[in-house]
Amino acid sequence: MKRPKRLLYQTNKGAYAFMFIFIACLVAYTSFVLKSMQVDHMISAVSLINIVMLLAAFLTAEEIKVYNRKFQFVPLLYAAIMTYQLLNIPTGVAGGDLIIAKISAILAVVSAFAASGLSYFRNRIRAKVIAENNIGKSQLTK
Repeated sequence: MKRPKRLLYQTNKGAYAFMFIFIACLVAYTSFVLKSMQVDHMISAVSLINIVMLLAAFLTAEEIKVYNRKFQFVPLLYAAIMTYQLLNIPTGVAGGDLIIAKISAILAVVSAFAASGLSYFRNRIRAKVIAENNIGKSQLTK
């Protein structure tokens, strides 16, 4: 990175953008799966899991944006959940809806990995700059 000191006052826009790509892919996946899956007890489980994950992903994106180290690996959990959903698509989803659901799930997994990796990379550089320059918490803004 050319100027690592800029991480002290700029937000983590890259990881934030990847989290919003994840959210968009999750919305697409949920829409196409719910549109064509069979109506049974699984429809409520799929709906509830994905709605909770949408809310959690948004809150994680907000924390990643301000370099909160506690949340840098949370997108890996979302990637694992999406991988599970990709491997266990409900019955009744077929044709074009199945293809779009699979593509959006794969893109969601990739964007979650990218968000986590970029957040980890930038947090590591930022921590190094803070340690080298003896910057206290009162000098950092959140």
